[in-house]
Amino acid sequence: MSRNQSSKGGAVSNRDSDPEIVNCIVWGNQAEEWPGIFNERSEPNVSFSNVQDGYEGESILCEDPEFADDDIRLTINSPCIDAGNNQAVPKGVEQDIDANPRIKNGIVDKGAYEFSPNTKQNK
Repeated sequence: MSRNQSSKGGAVSNRDSDPEIVNCIVWGNQAEEWPGIFNERSEPNVSFSNVQDGYEGESILCEDPEFADDDIRLTINSPCIDAGNNQAVPKGVEQDIDANPRIKNGIVDKGAYEFSPNTKQNK
């Protein structure tokens, strides 16, 4: 959830819902109110995620995810590498959105992509 724009909740806008947000990166979004996660009568369970400006929950980071330039893939210095929750990966999901193994080094990465040393490292 990165580089989105909205009036409220640049990445996520919850109303009368209690979603589970796990292994996500909520960073670099823009909104008039609450650029990350906006809640109206909602109490999401956020864990094992990297949330810009922070959020209450288990294993929450608030650090630059170190994305590759013009991309949301992780670079070698990302704090999101090997920092997710394997139990939250849905059964049957064995690949990331690039068709690479979803879990490398024994621990899933936060975000949509597993780190790959082939990622353009322009930081």
